[in-house]
Amino acid sequence: MGGDTQPSGPSGEPAESQRPMIRACDMCRIKKIRCQPTKQGCAQCTKYKTKCHFTPISTKRKPRRPAGYKYIAQLEERLQNMENVLEKALQRAKSTEADAPREEYTMDLEPF
Repeated sequence: MGGDTQPSGPSGEPAESQRPMIRACDMCRIKKIRCQPTKQGCAQCTKYKTKCHFTPISTKRKPRRPAGYKYIAQLEERLQNMENVLEKALQRAKSTEADAPREEYTMDLEPF
C-alpha cells in the first residue's frame, strides 16, 4: 500500500492532469511529425543536422469571465425595457376598452 500510485483513467493510464506535458520541438511542430526528444536533440533534428529548439510553453493563463458578459447584460436590460413597454400598452388597451361603449357588429354572409 505505497503512496506512489497515480490516479488512473478508465483505460488504466495516468489521469490527464498527472501526465507530463511533452511538446514537440519547433521543427517537428512545423513538419507536424512526432518528436522524440533526447539530450542531444530529437531524432529528426539529429538526422537533418538542424538545431533542436523548444519554444517555452506559456502556462500562465488569464482568468476568464463568461463569454459575452456585457452583451448578456445589455440583452437583459433591453428585455426589461420591452416588458415595461408591453405592460404599459396592455394597461392602455384595457382602460380604453373599458371606457368605450361596445358595439355589436354583424355581417351578412351570402352562401356561395
